Amino acid sequence: MIGARYRDLARHDAHQASRAREQISEALTLRDPGDCRGRIFDLIGLARTDVMLDEAEEAADAARQALAVMDDARSGRARRRLRDFYRESEPLETSSIRDVRQAIADRLSSSYLRLRGEAEAA
Repeated sequence: MIGARYRDLARHDAHQASRAREQISEALTLRDPGDCRGRIFDLIGLARTDVMLDEAEEAADAARQALAVMDDARSGRARRRLRDFYRESEPLETSSIRDVRQAIADRLSSSYLRLRGEAEAA
C-alpha cells in the first residue's frame, strides 16, 4: 500500500516514483508466495511504476510476471489495473512493451468473453 501511495504521489512529483519502486519491490520480497492475489497487484503496481520511470524492459517484465501469476483475469480489480498499465505503457515504444500489451489485450478480451459465456460462440 505504501508503494502504491508513493506511485500516486509520483503523478505530481516524479521523484516519488523511485520510492514507490523500492516499496513495491520490498513488498514483493516479503509477501507470502502463496498470496497470488497480492502478488498480482504488487507486480502490476511495479510495472506501472516502471512506466513512470521510463524503464520499459522492467515494466514489461513485471507485467509478464503478473500475467503468469494470474490463472485467469476474473478479478475485476486486476483487469482494471492491467488496463491502466496497458494505457499508461503505450508511449513506451519497445518490442517488449508491444508484446506484453498484446498479451494483456488477448487475456482481457478472452476473459471478458468467458465471463459472458461467449467463448464457445467465438
